Amino acid sequence: MMIDKKLVRAAKEGDVEAFTVLVSTYSNVVHAASYQVVLDYYLAQDIAQETFVRAWYNLSQLENEETLGNWLYTIARRLSLDWLRKYRTKQVDSYSDLVDMRSEHTVEDAVLRNEKVEKVHQAFNQLDENHRNVVYMYFISGFNTREISEVLDISSNTVESRLRRAKLKMKKGLFEMAAEVLTTHKVDNQFSQRVKARIKAMITIDMHVSDLKKSLHFYVEMLGFELVRPPFHPDQDIEDNAIIRIEGGPNIILVKKRDSHNIGRSSIVFTYHTDDIEAVYALLRENGVRTNDRYDDGCGQWFECFDPDGNLVNVHSD
Repeated sequence: MMIDKKLVRAAKEGDVEAFTVLVSTYSNVVHAASYQVVLDYYLAQDIAQETFVRAWYNLSQLENEETLGNWLYTIARRLSLDWLRKYRTKQVDSYSDLVDMRSEHTVEDAVLRNEKVEKVHQAFNQLDENHRNVVYMYFISGFNTREISEVLDISSNTVESRLRRAKLKMKKGLFEMAAEVLTTHKVDNQFSQRVKARIKAMITIDMHVSDLKKSLHFYVEMLGFELVRPPFHPDQDIEDNAIIRIEGGPNIILVKKRDSHNIGRSSIVFTYHTDDIEAVYALLRENGVRTNDRYDDGCGQWFECFDPDGNLVNVHSD
């Protein structure tokens, strides 16, 4: 598949909308990768969501945009295997969870479908993992053989060969039955929006800075913000950025802008709580940070200071 490198680069820069498009494209690929391991439709969706959230925070590690599919597949496989190690002594040996009982109109429908699933199960047991993996990806992902080859990092000829051998091994009728069962197990239409909502709930502030290193030193080393994602230095088309988090609060994407003329505001951009306001005040003063006088308004102590770009930060304690 032709990867839209601009989308990947925009996502690396913190564009949630661009990343949501990528989620929509690869949602069933990731779901198939997880489902093949855990054999549980709803659990696989949960792991798929977690895969995309992990990917969002680690996009800086993706060096080649063209390998995005394989990178996502690898993350999904690792998370799925981790789940198995933690919560199951062995992989389930029944495909009965393929049946969503709520989708059946009658008990008879469910029984008939269960019979199909058991037949598919027996046929799948005749295939080795490599062949099963290709069949799952073929029916669930919606990708063609060339696109699947890119995801699995194998040749198109290998994908086609494994599909042919799987079909021969399972026999035509069972192969078609597998198609009927697996093609219904794609993610729902709201999947990408749920991933988007999770990311947006964690990232609510996009902040431009003139010097990423100085800003990280101020917020992480002096104020104690958590460093969620270390500085990422991409190619010339994307601004340097990092992600920090206020304890108990939102994440902030710090984005270094080459044009720093309009950076910095006089209004308060953060209100930061500390249990030891004296120590924070002393540390900031020792490091030459511009601060205002401390005040006690009866509800607690507070003072104002300025970050490296002149943004006003309110520091208070109860």
